[in-house]
Amino acid sequence: MFELTLHPAFLGRSYFPKSILKKAGLRDVGSKETSIIPRQVTDIRDAGKIQATATLFIAGTESAVANLRTLLEASSIPSSLEKELKEIESIRWINNESKIRGQLPQDGEQHAFEVALHAGPDEEDIVASFAEFVRAHSGKADLKRRIKVGGLTFIPVYASSKAMIAIPVTHSCA
Repeated sequence: MFELTLHPAFLGRSYFPKSILKKAGLRDVGSKETSIIPRQVTDIRDAGKIQATATLFIAGTESAVANLRTLLEASSIPSSLEKELKEIESIRWINNESKIRGQLPQDGEQHAFEVALHAGPDEEDIVASFAEFVRAHSGKADLKRRIKVGGLTFIPVYASSKAMIAIPVTHSCA
């Protein structure tokens, strides 16, 4: 998962970079309001000023991320996609430590965590892949106790703190 921050001049719904995301095979899984000083401005009076914008949380497979990279590095792209590229201020990876809410225990023992997985009711493949990933890190995802709310699935996970840092999702310490 990574963050895609929109340029403040492009906050309307019609400016959402949906064609780029669709072409790459990525999906928007949420957003947050943020403030930035844009690299370039549309009005010189806004130069150097903090402006409100939106940061989108984007998810997809490794191949979808590679598709986006190919699009961004292409020497020529369709004009419709070029227009959407101008709407993007920045793209950055989200490190796993920044996804943790609360304090991690400082021992090697297994603890209970709650994980918020961006997977709705029709995305069991994501839940199953996540459970396998947790298992590969010597943890256990308790799928019998999962709760689905909208596009999120909350799953109890039992793992060490070290394992939870390696698991790339948002989670809370119990």
